Amino acid sequence: TVSIRFNITTHHLTSIRTLFVNKKDLLTMQNVFRIQKGSKLVNGKLFDTKRWNSTSNFTKAERENRAKSANVLRLVEGYRKFGHLNANLDPLGLLKNQDVPQLKPDFYCLEGEEAGKDINLEGILHLEKKKSAKLDEIIDHLKKSYCGPLAAQFSSLPDEEQQNWLYKAVESIPTSNLTKEEKRKTLETLIQAEVFDHFMSKKFGQVKRYGLEGLESTVPGLEAILETCAKEGATDVVITMAHRGRLNILTGLLQFPADQMFWKVKGNSEIPEGVESIGDVLSHLGQSVDLEFAGKKLHVTLIQNPSHLEAADPVAMGKVKARQVSSNDSDKSKVVCIMIHGDAAFTGQGVVTETFGLSKLTGYSVGGTIHIISNNQIGFTTSPNFGRSSRYAADVGKLVDAPLIHVNADAPEEVVKACRIAASFRNKYKSDVVVDLIGYRRHGHNELDEPSFTQPLVYKNVQGRASIVKHYSQQLQKEGIMTSEEAEEIRQKEDERLNASFKGMSDPTSTKDHFDSERWKKFEQPKDATVAVKTGVKKQTLEELAKKSVEIPSGSSIHPRLQKGFVQARLDALQKNQIDWATAESMAFGTLLKEGYSVRISGQDVGRGTFSHRHIELTDQENGNRFVPLNEVGKAKIYPVNSSLSEAAVMGFEYGYSIEDPNTLPIWEAQFGDFANSAQIIIDTFVTCGEAKWLKQSGLVLMLPHGYDGAGPEHSSGRVERFLQMVDSDAVNLDNPRNLRPNFSVINPTTPANIFHALRRQMHRNFRLPLIIMGPKKLIRFARANSKLEDMTEGTHFLPVIGDKSVEPDQVKRIIFVSGKFFYDVEEERTKKGIKDVAIVRIEELAPFPLKEIKAEIAKYPNAKTFDVAQDENQNSGAWLYLQPRLQQLVPKVN
Repeated sequence: TVSIRFNITTHHLTSIRTLFVNKKDLLTMQNVFRIQKGSKLVNGKLFDTKRWNSTSNFTKAERENRAKSANVLRLVEGYRKFGHLNANLDPLGLLKNQDVPQLKPDFYCLEGEEAGKDINLEGILHLEKKKSAKLDEIIDHLKKSYCGPLAAQFSSLPDEEQQNWLYKAVESIPTSNLTKEEKRKTLETLIQAEVFDHFMSKKFGQVKRYGLEGLESTVPGLEAILETCAKEGATDVVITMAHRGRLNILTGLLQFPADQMFWKVKGNSEIPEGVESIGDVLSHLGQSVDLEFAGKKLHVTLIQNPSHLEAADPVAMGKVKARQVSSNDSDKSKVVCIMIHGDAAFTGQGVVTETFGLSKLTGYSVGGTIHIISNNQIGFTTSPNFGRSSRYAADVGKLVDAPLIHVNADAPEEVVKACRIAASFRNKYKSDVVVDLIGYRRHGHNELDEPSFTQPLVYKNVQGRASIVKHYSQQLQKEGIMTSEEAEEIRQKEDERLNASFKGMSDPTSTKDHFDSERWKKFEQPKDATVAVKTGVKKQTLEELAKKSVEIPSGSSIHPRLQKGFVQARLDALQKNQIDWATAESMAFGTLLKEGYSVRISGQDVGRGTFSHRHIELTDQENGNRFVPLNEVGKAKIYPVNSSLSEAAVMGFEYGYSIEDPNTLPIWEAQFGDFANSAQIIIDTFVTCGEAKWLKQSGLVLMLPHGYDGAGPEHSSGRVERFLQMVDSDAVNLDNPRNLRPNFSVINPTTPANIFHALRRQMHRNFRLPLIIMGPKKLIRFARANSKLEDMTEGTHFLPVIGDKSVEPDQVKRIIFVSGKFFYDVEEERTKKGIKDVAIVRIEELAPFPLKEIKAEIAKYPNAKTFDVAQDENQNSGAWLYLQPRLQQLVPKVN
């Protein structure tokens, strides 16, 4: 089979045009460039990929007409492909139009007599209520469809059905006007948006509010999306958005109480008295509200975001995914994801690309996301020609073949139409779509910034422009739809509403949507996270689950090496009561499943495990089918999700999943611990402080294989020191109650039993807390690191400190504190040298600091005079800098 791909420039098209002289040949050329992909084998399964067939969606009559009027068809396709280059998209005129030969009829030899003929439009062009038209009328319709204030790019979509749907939708725009009521509603929304920004400017002139001026049409556009989603069956929408216009949309469309907003603007906290939280800045606030559109209720959540704006994108997707799973939204029609981006961040932030990369993957797909770009045409002080390499900010969406709809923000009716098309496309095809809302920013990056320092000509243009609200108001006055008096009445009414809220602002009394929601109402903030939680399970149950975890379905065949080295090896070890790391993990998962908790573990190669130790998902060697033995143990399911080669987006996704569903154990595992470096923003701005800022609890587990085992500098360290630096605890006053309520836990365990208990503990508390596991590499198959079933049976629990039972306490003169796999290295050295007066104390849990347990261990050895910390990391790495000031206060005042 020969596969051919052509990348053809405008110049090449011009040259190729001379090779084809008649209509039959022209149609042949079209078919030549419709490349057909064949079937392919993936994971042993035969998948029929979508075939591109130029006649697949056309009747015989339409096909014949396309052949007969091939030159007209080429003209139409020219506009569909290149019309955006001549569109009126930019209210400031910064985006220059191009001279495109493909938009001229003479390029297709449409001249003379042929230009005056009536042309049959069947299978060629959508022109409402007309089956034929003259060339001039066709060109006029094409210009209105593709070269007006709305333009589209989707001719390269690999699905012809989607293309034709979009052609019809866009080509219907010139004849599908908004009703009078819709126009009045659009203007009312615009006026309310403008009044809010003016009110904020008047009352809080020195506050950075990141106003919406220049992009006010975002509000009616977003409202059109929400209304369309509600009408088409959605019940929930999750939104993430950047700073620009956030306060405006919150207090307007999303009904955030204006008095609470003003309370926060005045410098007060949004957190009620008595609640453990520090809150966040004004422009990061979220909201959860029930709206109604045409009698259809829609629950809308705007998630909180950090200053790293696009980092919230995968978080929103993960939250949507969890809600889809919990509501059995299998066709992804009930819960919809919307992302509102800034233009500079959309093209500049790698997490955007990573998140797009998840959009069609089985374990992460949410049925497409509706993207809106609030396109200011500037990033802080950086112009587009310095900020991106593509013509449009939206071009990033081409990564996943998302349709791009560009629209002039000064044309609010076209914005509404574009957003309706985007919402309907997503809902019909469950695929991403991008609305590029091209406007401007009336002020600087914030209202206190002076933009003319760096963009004097642009802001001379901006300052001389009347607002879109004024333009549209005048337009509706001319159309006799709304008088100036009616518009002024709307303005005054909104101003009065805001003034009343301003005068009535008060201290907040609610913890908002998290603990008040049905899913989280039984959870509370932790008072003491150091209290032991009984997580042991009956021995018989553990044995049954260990066997079940390697039970192969009848008729299935796994790799012979796995049959011997994994399945049989686990059964043999079980007979000897030797539980290794992977078995303990499987038993933890299995027991949770039996108790009704789901488990989701994602990351690169998690099904097998980086070190080929887990094999929680097995593959039939005959047909390629994959199966998960543990999914047969209870009603709840475990979802091993092998991810793309992404850290930031995948970790963010799992965090989003965790804040939505407290009844699923969510795990992200790095191939090697240092891979978490690529997700540092997610760790810094969500995992370690989500509850402190936003009262969002998360039970996310990060598994970071860690240890200096000779794998080189990039595959050795999970950077435990970074996590310990981020722990919210007091190293000076160890009795500070704050130390009992850490922002997350950090463990570096040495036994399979402790990993068993740590995973189960995550789900058996009345609160959720992130858990960082410095997981082993060497210990996975290390015989001395095995546990016994009795270490996990009823009455047992996680041990934050493990003492030394191999020494006589009275003989001990020296105590060595150690964490993680290095314990076995130190112990081996002690054994080699025959040393009897040294005790090795394992600190399994570093945070929260196990104060009581360490005190108890030190008290066991009254004759100890020397106290050391041993680690295989460098002195400025590892746990030393965290442990030293704490242990210094606990040991006797000796060496």
